[in-house]
Amino acid sequence: MSQSVLAQIANLPSLNIKELNALWYKLYGKAPTVQRRPYLEGRLAYRIQELEYAQVNPSLLASNEARIEKLTASLKPLAKVQKKKEPFKLVPGTRLKRDFQGKSYEVNVQSDGTFEYEGRPYTSLTAVSQEITGQKWSGPAFFGLSRKSEAVIGGRR
Repeated sequence: MSQSVLAQIANLPSLNIKELNALWYKLYGKAPTVQRRPYLEGRLAYRIQELEYAQVNPSLLASNEARIEKLTASLKPLAKVQKKKEPFKLVPGTRLKRDFQGKSYEVNVQSDGTFEYEGRPYTSLTAVSQEITGQKWSGPAFFGLSRKSEAVIGGRR
């Protein structure tokens, strides 16, 4: 590294935030999104060195970019996004029964997709299970449903 690069990096702690922002804009071409001093100083030190090395050995950046591109391409198959499962859709008119702590509970599936429990409509089975247990509990799990259950639309496999 040349002395001027070392001097620039050593000078960063003596700059105020306004000066660090101005230097950031000069080196990156846009305003920083984070205003924490340690972050600004670290990224600016990196950028100063990056620009210096680009002048000393331009092929170094190109080869590094190619290596990074190759690495990210090899990782893409590993990073498949898991599809979110469709919510349970139950056949309207289905009655779900569950015995819990010595008491029997019954929920009716309505044609509009809501659930009727004790004469009140609920938007989800989870809301019903929370009403019954007083705890966060998955509604389908509470009522013993799986995707293979006969009452689940499109779930019979």
